[in-house]
Amino acid sequence: MERTEQVKNKDSKTFLVALTCTIMVAAFPPMFLYFRNAGEAHFRDVAAVLMVFVLTGIVLFGISLLVTKNAGRAGVIASLFLLVFLNYTPIEGLIQKIAPDLRYWHIAPILFVLLLHLAWFIWKKAPDDLCKIITPVVCVVFAVLILINGVTAIPAINTRRNAEREARRQAEMTITTEYTLPNFYFILFDEFSTIPFMQKYYDYDNSKLLIDLENIGFNTSQTGHNESNATSVVTADLFQLNYDAVSKSSEEEWFTLRTNNNVFPQLREKGYTIICPAEADFYGLPNALNDNTAGKAKTLDGEDVKTILIKRSVINPFMFDASDYIDTAKVLLEQLSFLKNPNSFKSSNQFVLAHINLPHEPFYFNADGSMADSPSNDWTNPEPYLNQYRFASDQIYSIAQNLVANDPNSVIWILSDHSARAASNLDLYLKIFPMEDMTNFFSAVYFQGRSINVEGLSGVNTFRLLLNELIGTSYEMIPLPSELR
Repeated sequence: MERTEQVKNKDSKTFLVALTCTIMVAAFPPMFLYFRNAGEAHFRDVAAVLMVFVLTGIVLFGISLLVTKNAGRAGVIASLFLLVFLNYTPIEGLIQKIAPDLRYWHIAPILFVLLLHLAWFIWKKAPDDLCKIITPVVCVVFAVLILINGVTAIPAINTRRNAEREARRQAEMTITTEYTLPNFYFILFDEFSTIPFMQKYYDYDNSKLLIDLENIGFNTSQTGHNESNATSVVTADLFQLNYDAVSKSSEEEWFTLRTNNNVFPQLREKGYTIICPAEADFYGLPNALNDNTAGKAKTLDGEDVKTILIKRSVINPFMFDASDYIDTAKVLLEQLSFLKNPNSFKSSNQFVLAHINLPHEPFYFNADGSMADSPSNDWTNPEPYLNQYRFASDQIYSIAQNLVANDPNSVIWILSDHSARAASNLDLYLKIFPMEDMTNFFSAVYFQGRSINVEGLSGVNTFRLLLNELIGTSYEMIPLPSELR
């Protein structure tokens, strides 16, 4: 009887160790990515994917246990499948270097069959004692890796929280003023290409947009260049009014520069209230909309952590969830509607910062604004980007027209951070669009109906010029860093 109890306890311990091993292997990718980007990312950005990965691991462990009737073997088999499934894309890349003609539909089934054979070998041939040794070792290794990354991320997490707390404190400050200040609308359309860029790479003439904008009082520039093709860098430098971010190398540093910047304090001191209806978290601001899908931490390529994790996995070709697709597109439409609604803004003393993720991928919209059948990241076909670009062009003019008609004394700057990049496709990135052309950005300025020369200015210099004219600063125009010219 006592021996039976000992056997049960031993089996329970083996079961728990094997299950924990599987969970640690499943949890490592999202936790690693979160900790590596803790300077900007929030845990909520990875929570859903973490849950899905862990549940997937538990299901694989359960299936393996039902088949093998052995917890140690089930833990090894489930962990093996997870390692391949969750890291499929880099494995596929290595295989394609050896056999370039192979594609997903060749490689995935081959790997799956190989995994089944290896699982059969572990089930039938692997010594039971060996499996009982492997599972605790793997469990400890992944647990320690998660712990080490967590500990090293603590300073970045604290820095981010302090920056967000300070930015929100500043945002909530109310400065009374007797002056009536013109509203300043800063509207960034992410990855909106210039007219020359579209003519060169898409054989599409969008000059009508410039003509229409100029007819309602805008001053335009299509020859300016920014210092980078990375949104995190460009936006941080814009609000620092300098090229500080381009010399930094982490999302944490860029986030700190962007949220604790040189623009917000000056505007608040003059009596401006800052409101942000789109990508508020990105700038450390309260959100003017109930916007739960925008403002998530993004990489240089504009991808959130959920997208990165899924793109590494075996489900990459099926990565878009229908509900996410609809919800994210809906948020974009709400942001656009907010900007076009004259009741959204007071008549003066407001700085409106709106960062719209259009025509940035994923490509949700057709040219007429209707929803595409499914979102796409396809850069091999020009149509998805071109369609969303055309939709964004219509929205730019509609927003501009509404703002000028309802707030003619305002200042409006509609810009992009860079032109199209194809950054999500490593096979095309820097090959179809060279860096020189990607850093060419769209810029259109309305300054109370006045003529103002912004032609050829970088984003930083355009911002400096507008602040000089608007609030009486005395910024000089500064060249791009010499290594970037």
